[in-house]
Amino acid sequence: MPKFLKKERKMKKIIFAFLVLFALLLVGCKVDQPSDDNNDDPKDKDDDNNQNQDDTSSELDDTFNSVKEWVDSEIPYFITEDIELPYELDGIDATIDWYSSNPDAIDGTGCVSINKLKAQSAILTYAVTVGFEQKEGTVEVVVTPALPEKVVERFEKQFSILITRDYEVEDVFYEGSGYIETIKEKTIALYNVLSIFEEKPEEFLEDLKHQIAIKKLINAIGKVNVSDAEIWETRKALKLRLIDYIKARFTESWLKNQGDPARIVSLSENINPNALTIGFGRRFATYKRAHLLFTDLERLDKLVNNPDRPVQFLFTGKAHPADGGGQGLIKRIIEISRMPQFLGKIIFLENYDMRLAKRLISGVDIWLNTPTRPLEASGTSGEKAQMNGVLNFSVLDGWWKEGYVEGAGWALTDVRTYENQAHQDQLDAATIYQMLEKEIIPMYYAKNSKGYSPEWIQTIKNSVTKITPRFTTKRMMDDYFEKFYNKLAKRHALLLADNYKVAKEIVAWKQNIVAHWNEIEVVNSTLNANSAELNVGNKCTIAVELDVKGLNDKGIGVELVALRTSTHNNEKLYEVKPLELVKTNGSHLFFETEYQLAYAGGMKFGLRMYPNNALLPHRMDFCYVRWI
Repeated sequence: MPKFLKKERKMKKIIFAFLVLFALLLVGCKVDQPSDDNNDDPKDKDDDNNQNQDDTSSELDDTFNSVKEWVDSEIPYFITEDIELPYELDGIDATIDWYSSNPDAIDGTGCVSINKLKAQSAILTYAVTVGFEQKEGTVEVVVTPALPEKVVERFEKQFSILITRDYEVEDVFYEGSGYIETIKEKTIALYNVLSIFEEKPEEFLEDLKHQIAIKKLINAIGKVNVSDAEIWETRKALKLRLIDYIKARFTESWLKNQGDPARIVSLSENINPNALTIGFGRRFATYKRAHLLFTDLERLDKLVNNPDRPVQFLFTGKAHPADGGGQGLIKRIIEISRMPQFLGKIIFLENYDMRLAKRLISGVDIWLNTPTRPLEASGTSGEKAQMNGVLNFSVLDGWWKEGYVEGAGWALTDVRTYENQAHQDQLDAATIYQMLEKEIIPMYYAKNSKGYSPEWIQTIKNSVTKITPRFTTKRMMDDYFEKFYNKLAKRHALLLADNYKVAKEIVAWKQNIVAHWNEIEVVNSTLNANSAELNVGNKCTIAVELDVKGLNDKGIGVELVALRTSTHNNEKLYEVKPLELVKTNGSHLFFETEYQLAYAGGMKFGLRMYPNNALLPHRMDFCYVRWI
C-alpha cells in the first residue's frame, strides 16, 4: 500500500474517533432532572440500577463474543501485507480499539513493516467498548515476508502440522555450518524455517523430523495413553545421539591436543549408552559446588563401576577468567576423570557451547544441580533439561524451589544444617550418594521383561505433566498479561475516562484522609473472651469502635493480625483477618469479627486500621496504618 494511502486512512480514523468522542460528550451533558415524587422507593431505584448494570454486562459479553468470532476467522496467523483492523463491524453496535505489542512489525491500524531477514511475532489487543464498559481480547500473529509458493507447498505437504496455529514446536533447528534456528511455541518463525528448507532441504529434514517426533511425544504425555516403551525408546535415542556427538566431536579434539591415544580410545569405548547418565553443565562458580561428588572417591568408585548398575557423569562448563576458584574446580574434575577407575565414567567435556548444551540437556537421564543455598538465582539449565523430558536432581533453590513435585524428580532440602560450609558440603554429598544408591539407581535399573523401568517412565510422565507447563514462555506471558498488563491497561482507561473523573475522586479522598487521619479516635476495642477460654477450637468476638470525626466518608478498614512463635522463638505472620463494619452511628464506626483459634502454641495478636477504598489499585498505593 502506498504511504500516502496509509496516511489518508489513518487520518480518517482519527477524525472518526474525534466525532465519536464529541458525541459521547454531548450525551454526557444531558443530565436527568430530579423527580418531584418523594414516594419513590430507594430500593426500587437500586434494583433498577443493578438490572441496568447486569443488562449492560450481558450486552458487552455478547458483543465481545461476536467480535472475537470475527477476529478468529478473519485475522490470519501469518501476515505478509497490510491488513484492515476495523474500528467497527457491520451489525455490531460497539467500537473497537486496537493495540500492538510490537508496532515495529504491525501497528494498531494493521500497517506492517516487513523485516527481510526474519519473521516477527506480535500480540494484537482488541478493546471492545459498549456504552461505558470495555472488554479486551488478544490474538497472536507473525509478520513474515512472502516466500515462493512452490517452497511453501512442498514444506506444507511434508510438515503441515507445523504451520497450524495450535501446534507448538519447542525447537526446530538445523545444525550444519553452525546455523541454528530456534522456534518458540505458538510464534513459529515460518519464514526462517522455510528459508533453511529452501536452501538445504535434505540436511534440514533429518534433524527436523527427529525434533517433531520428540515434541509430539512430549505433547502427548499426560493427554493420551502414550506407551512406556515409546517414551523409553525416545529417551534412549536421545542418549545415543549425545554419545555419538561426544565421540565424533571430542575424540578428534583430544587427538589434536596430543593426548595419549590408548587413553582416548579407552575413554571412547567406555562410554556406555546403557548406563544411567547424569549431567552437570553450567558456569563454574564456586557456589555451584561442582566438587560435591568428589568428597568420597572410594564411594564414587563403587558407584560408577558397579557391573550390574553402571553410572556415568558428564561435566562441562566454563569459569570466568578472573575466577581462580572456578578454574581450580575444572582442573580437579579433569584430574579425577583421568584416573584409571574413572576413565570413561567421569568425563569433562571442554569448550562448552550452545551445540553441546543442546545435546546434553536432551541426552542425559538426570540433570544435577548442587548450589550453595540460597545463592541460586534461577537455574535455567535445569528448566531446559525439564523441557526435554530429563529428570532433575537438585537442591531446593532457584527455580527448583518452586518447581519440585514429589514423584517427579529428586530434591535436597533447602534448610541448612550446619553454619560451617565445609560440614554442610560433606552432609549434602553424603545425601546425594545415599539417594543415588538407595533410590535413584535402583529405580532406573528396575527393568521389566521389555527392558525398561515402569517406575522410571512414570516419573518422567509426572515431570512433564506436573512441572513443565508451569515453566513455559506461554505461562510467563500469561502471568504478565493477567497479573499486570491487562490490569494496567484497564486502570489506565478508568483513570482517563470522563476527563480524569476517577483520578480526581481518588486524589480528593486521599487529601481528606490525610487531613483528618490524626483526629481519628479509638473509642473502644474488646476481646470477648478471657485467656482461659482461648483454646484451640474456641470462638471469640473481637470488636472495635472508631470515631472518624471530620472524615466525610467511611473509608477506614480494621483488621486482626496474628503472629505465631516458632520453636526457635522466631515470630512469623500467621493470619490477617479483616473486621466487618457492622453499623454506624454518626461519626462512630463499629467493626466486629468472630475468631476461632486454630493453632496450639505461642501467639500474638494485634489490631490495625488503614484507609480503605475500592478505587485503590492496592493497599501500598496509600500506605497509612495505625496500630490500635
